[in-house]
Amino acid sequence: MVGMSKQVAFRPTEEDARILGEQQAEGESQSDVLRRALRLLEQKAWTEKAHLDMYRLKREDLSDEPDDWGYGPEGEIVDLRGSEAHRRFSSLPPGAQ
Repeated sequence: MVGMSKQVAFRPTEEDARILGEQQAEGESQSDVLRRALRLLEQKAWTEKAHLDMYRLKREDLSDEPDDWGYGPEGEIVDLRGSEAHRRFSSLPPGAQ
């Protein structure tokens, strides 16, 4: 990130120090514990965003749309986006899809 300091100062409270000590694995530094915590925080934010997207899209029905991918005669995965079904679907007026 631009303008990001290479070091971050952190003055743990007693509670912070307790948590760091409890979460610190053998051979792991406190910096490693904080990095793991940051990754978990990032994962939590991603999961919350995914849940919001799932809620927003829960009524979306894609069953009328043609598949983008399928299987060829040998069982190989094939790109169907250039198929006739896709061309017909794409040419429909908005709202008729």
